Amino acid sequence: MARRQNGRVKMARRQNDRAKMARRQNGRVKMARRQNDRAKMARRQNDRAKMARRQNDRAKMARRQNDRSKMARRQNDRAKMARRQNGRAKMARRQNDRAKMARRQNGRVKMARRQNDRAKIARRQNGRAKMARRQNGRVKMHGTKTAALKWHGAKTTALKWHGAKTTALKWHGAKTAALKWHSAKLSPTGISA
Repeated sequence: MARRQNGRVKMARRQNDRAKMARRQNGRVKMARRQNDRAKMARRQNDRAKMARRQNDRAKMARRQNDRSKMARRQNDRAKMARRQNGRAKMARRQNDRAKMARRQNGRVKMARRQNDRAKIARRQNGRAKMARRQNGRVKMHGTKTAALKWHGAKTTALKWHGAKTTALKWHGAKTAALKWHSAKLSPTGISA
């Protein structure tokens, strides 16, 4: 009976040992499962961090690209403004050139006008000199012929035959600066003493 009892005790002890071993094994499994879960969570966290880094890198690249685009737009705007400024400068130069050409043309016109005026004055002076020469040629010694009044009652444009009135010679014996004939009075048909 004692041996049986010892056998039962031994079996119970073995069963307890197996149970203990099973509990230990279950504890190890549970710990391994928890470790696996922690590793899985760590991998997930690492994946999230990696995705966040990639997203941050993409955002950084996008910001750089936007900065490059912004710089390119600014450069294009500066180039556009420079082209506009160059266009305005070119238009201003053309306008200045046109004004310069106009001033030169006006100067040429002014010089031509002055030259024409000088020529006109010279022609007038020549006409006066010619008239003076004619008058000097007309006034000879003994009451000679003149271009305005011929001797023997000739027709003239200033004095017609039959007593026509003129602005230079009025009717009844007016004196003129062109003909002074010894303070003689002029009649409509000729010279009377």
